[in-house]
Amino acid sequence: MLEANTSNRSLSKATVQAYAEAMRRGEWQVTHQGIAFDSGGVLRDGQHRLAAIVEADLPIELMVFTEVEPETFDVLDTGKRRNAADVLAIEGEKSATLLAAVVRTIFLYYNRPETSWTGGSAAVTNHQIVQTLDEHPKLREFLALGERIASSTGMIKSSAAAASYLVTEANRAPI
Repeated sequence: MLEANTSNRSLSKATVQAYAEAMRRGEWQVTHQGIAFDSGGVLRDGQHRLAAIVEADLPIELMVFTEVEPETFDVLDTGKRRNAADVLAIEGEKSATLLAAVVRTIFLYYNRPETSWTGGSAAVTNHQIVQTLDEHPKLREFLALGERIASSTGMIKSSAAAASYLVTEANRAPI
């Protein structure tokens, strides 16, 4: 199927790696976003998903569309990507932008303490954000404290809230 990939943007190795890691973790889900071939058999959508399947070396189920009109290519993948704050707001969370940033910090603290928290290695999926919030529901209670600390110290709000949460958790843990 990747051999039909003759009319697409350059492949992003970081995107392929992120998708493959999600597949290996069992987080990949079947959605309406699959792969699409035009009426001439050219791959028009899904090159990163296909390359990730090869990278993950796992059987992955996805939707396959054929006979897509070639003229539709310029309208594919042009929508606004839904970020973690969008997902949390849709799920009814208050202060979703701040909450997403705090949850991301907590995820990285527990799951990637040895890596840089900037750049590609710091990418956290929306699914990981939602799962981490489910695992740490008390994070919501630290947003206001983070805002108070930030306003009096100049700290970044999300850092102040995450640090407050982690100190509280550390103080609860037996020594």
